[in-house]
Order: sequence, then C-alpha cells, then structure tokens
Amino acid sequence: MSVYLSSYFKIQRLLPHTKARTFLYAILSGLLLGCAFPPFQLGLLGFIALLPLLLVIEQLLHEHKPRLILLLYITYFLYQGIANWWVGSWQKESDPFLMIAGIALQFGHPFFLMLPFVAYYFVRKRLRNIAMVFTFPLFYVGYEWLHSLTDASYPWLSIGYMNVNIPIIAQCADIFGVWGLSFLMTGIQSLIIWIFLAESGKKVMIGMYQDPDSVCNLEEQLLL
Repeated sequence: MSVYLSSYFKIQRLLPHTKARTFLYAILSGLLLGCAFPPFQLGLLGFIALLPLLLVIEQLLHEHKPRLILLLYITYFLYQGIANWWVGSWQKESDPFLMIAGIALQFGHPFFLMLPFVAYYFVRKRLRNIAMVFTFPLFYVGYEWLHSLTDASYPWLSIGYMNVNIPIIAQCADIFGVWGLSFLMTGIQSLIIWIFLAESGKKVMIGMYQDPDSVCNLEEQLLL
C-alpha cells in the first residue's frame, strides 16, 4: 500500500501547490510557447508547452479566488513578446505610430489569446469529470479559427505554425490545415493531462481501499 501512496505523492507533487509555483508554471508555458514558434527550430516544444498551464488550471479548480487571469496574462504576454516582437519594427527609422501599435498589441493581445483557457476553466470547474480535459482542444482550436475571421483577425500565432520546421508533421496541413495541427498538439497534451489525473486518482483509491487510515493526512503531506 505504501508503494501506491508513494507513487501518488510523486504524481501530485507535479501540481503547483504553492503560489510561487503557479507563477513559475505560467512563465514556463510562455517561454516554451515563444521558443517553439518560428524562426526558432524548436517546434517540438509546442507539444508540451501548454502542459504547465494545464496543471495550473487543475490546481486552480480547488481555490476559492483563483489567479487565473493574471497567470494566463503572464503566459501569453511572454508568448506574444517572443513570437511577435518584430511587429513594432524596432528600428531608428521606423514610423513611431507603428511602434505604438506594436506596444498596444503587446499589452492588449494577451487578453484575446487567453480566452479559450478561460472558457475551458469554467467548464472544467463545473464538470469535474476528468474526461472534460478532452474539451480543451475544442475550445483552443475553435477559438483559433474564430480569431482568424473578420477584419480584426490575427491568426498568425496559431500554435499549428510551430510545426513549420518539422516536415513530417507540417505536411499534414495540406489535408487538415493549420488548425488540424493545432488540434493534434492540444489533443496530445490533453491526453497527457488525462493520464496524469487518472493515474493519480487510481493510485490513491487503491491505497484507501487497502488501508483507509493511512491516507487521512494526504493534503498535509502533499504540502511538505
């Protein structure tokens, strides 16, 4: 039984149980997203970049006053800054209005990029079944498509573009489009989170079945 509980604790320690770790995970996701975007040759990072942020979401489900908007803003501020730094054309001869537009985009666009996560959080909060993690690709890719419509569209930060330097994956865009690649990336990460949650729940339930008294202080031990 102790083996099961030990495994449970190891899995649960991946969750950002402290305030500092939630901010660290948000920063990590932002850096991974930015570094996965062209022209960097690190597109495979896009297949794990959202995992820290998804773990943050799982932790925030248990908080009464979640810091969701701030954490999402940090992530997408970094992503926007790394991937789209060139928009302001930071050169001596550049049009000052172009620079102003670049600054406005840097500070304003993260609010738009975070919207699929906000929608996913509220669904995940109300429907606690772990199978709900598979709704995340629908929210994310659906919003990427909506964000590409109308004259106010801004589709260039779709995560599917991270595969441009991975030919074997990028070629799939001929069939499924860039949103198909985004769906693949978010789907894989949702599957990883589902396995994480399912494995965690399975191990603690086995431990409780064998010896209920030994798991009375689970939450206290997790915070050590």
